[in-house]
Amino acid sequence: MASPTTVSPAHDKQNSRYSHYPLQRARDIRLVRILPRIEDGHGFELELSATSLDEPIPYIALSYTWDAAELDMKTGTFEPAPEFEVECHGGRLTVMENLFDFLRHARQNADISKYYWIDQICINQADLAERSRQVAMMGSVYKAAREVHVWLGKNNPSPEFLWVCKSFIPRILRLDSEMRERGASLGFDSWDCRTPDTVQGLGAAVCERWQQSYESFFTFFYARRWFLRAWILQEVTLKDPSRVQVFCGEEEFSWEMFDSFMQFVERSSWHHSLPALYLPWSKTFGGPMVPLMNLLRSRRYIDLQARGGRELEDWKANFAWDIGPQDNRQIWYSILLHFLRCTRPMLAKDPRDHIYSLLGMMEEFLLPGMECPITPNYEAAPVDVFRDVATQIFQNTPSLYLLSTISYGICDPYQGIAWPSWVPNFSNDSFFIQSLSTTAYLVSSGKQNYNSSKIDTIRYQPPIIRDGILTVYGAQIGTVGKCSDRRRVISGSENLPFLHFILELCAQGEAEYPSPRHTWIEAVWRTLLADCIPADLDTPPPVLFRSWLLEHIVRAIKFKGSDYNERHRESELLLTDLLERISSDPHLSLALPTWGEVSRKTSGYISRDHVEEHPFELLPCESSRTRRLYLTISGYLGFGPNSVSEGDEIWLLTGGKMPFILRRIGPVEIV
Repeated sequence: MASPTTVSPAHDKQNSRYSHYPLQRARDIRLVRILPRIEDGHGFELELSATSLDEPIPYIALSYTWDAAELDMKTGTFEPAPEFEVECHGGRLTVMENLFDFLRHARQNADISKYYWIDQICINQADLAERSRQVAMMGSVYKAAREVHVWLGKNNPSPEFLWVCKSFIPRILRLDSEMRERGASLGFDSWDCRTPDTVQGLGAAVCERWQQSYESFFTFFYARRWFLRAWILQEVTLKDPSRVQVFCGEEEFSWEMFDSFMQFVERSSWHHSLPALYLPWSKTFGGPMVPLMNLLRSRRYIDLQARGGRELEDWKANFAWDIGPQDNRQIWYSILLHFLRCTRPMLAKDPRDHIYSLLGMMEEFLLPGMECPITPNYEAAPVDVFRDVATQIFQNTPSLYLLSTISYGICDPYQGIAWPSWVPNFSNDSFFIQSLSTTAYLVSSGKQNYNSSKIDTIRYQPPIIRDGILTVYGAQIGTVGKCSDRRRVISGSENLPFLHFILELCAQGEAEYPSPRHTWIEAVWRTLLADCIPADLDTPPPVLFRSWLLEHIVRAIKFKGSDYNERHRESELLLTDLLERISSDPHLSLALPTWGEVSRKTSGYISRDHVEEHPFELLPCESSRTRRLYLTISGYLGFGPNSVSEGDEIWLLTGGKMPFILRRIGPVEIV
């Protein structure tokens, strides 16, 4: 272990600004100590030293957020964080408020001999070349650290959160262990602790307290900005959970406790049963375990890679269907694409960090002798970084899966720079649209291997990228005609146009669907489900569809939002006319809701909730939340992205498992 080299003071004597001394060796990093300084108003000063990652002195790596530690849960925003000047080698160094709070906390509670690695201080952020080199080593920085400390902010958690962490989690884990020893388990329906096993095993008082506390507990992970950061995947998952400590105000937790609870939640399938959290600022429903499950699964993948064996091969085989890798190098890019998809909604201060934040973790999956093919470069514009990564993925995966991550309107110009339509903006927080072929594959347990491009009339040809233009091969099979409105997850009047669209299709009576095998009603519910029907379904899909449609219509008529407008009113009148016509048709009234049913339910008490837990909603129709129904000019019903518009073209492309919606933006030469 090498001794630290104290960095010589280097600052502008005129304004006393501290300037970082250049690092001498390629694997050098800076470390900081927090020393007492009574004459300074803050009570501490910083001392920087240099050490080599090849033989570092013991240090603690800090994981935190540069911006405000907490979001305003009403708006989803945070106040701009103020800056503080701190003393460093006789000069002044600027840090953001959340880091300043940690420095004061550490000074009051830590041994002054401790060394920390803190990116905001230890990297010369103004030197883009150094920043690029240091970020390339960040995975190694966190792996080599003696411990990782997570700083969630200066404010203490709520009493409910503390009770769950310190009392409920140890008890539920103990109960789970005891039941597994007996060959039993807690099922998905035990999430609210109302089952006999949980009441008997935990006690009625504990179960009642959990019912009062779980929402506050899970909301904590959205209120604390740290859990929404893209960087946390490598900062936490590369370290053994027992070596990660979490600090929140004056409270301290072991990450091992969170990790164990996440494993239990997944093992018991609670993550499928917990009610979704309604976040008003995002106008969507977020699964309460999403931030934590990303961390759990990332850690598991790294453990699989380290252990090797059959389980690892089975996991890698999951990529073979939708992304299509054939060798280990292609699998590496497929894993990268998987993580890019999972972390797209997460936050990064610099858009390029949506890619760079994954590189430390991706190093774990490199083949022997293979160097990471992506090098951080903060001197390159985001569009150039994303185009280079997209090019590598297209050239190294025998699939057009990457195109399914793009929706028209997402790739808007960035800082005045035109964005190629084939390059995903990986920093855009729009919901990542899971391809329908993936949905079919997962629901059918790997048996429904639909691939529209595997037909005799289309010979596979890999895409070509030249001069910034992507050339693909395929054939046009249709043109989009009429489109539905986007379906809103929240049940209310905003869904009236969407509901009118699908009910109008269903109520066509004797009119034949272009495919003689299906009626219009069947075509609609099959399309909403992406034609993915679980084999173990107890209730027939047509029955579930009728009930689901009734629930949506009742709430759309009952609850008129503040944005209720003339178009909503017109849709409601048309919907009412359709319901009355259905009521008078003996055949349609068996398959679709009637006006009598709607009016009776509307006049009674209805809670203002969503239909998230309706059985039909829990089927793969969740795909419809990010898609719109459309009719082709030839009369077929389809599912496209929310941006689909009349006149868009439907193409089968070689390397694509499902048809693509393409939009002409200028003269096109078709060979």
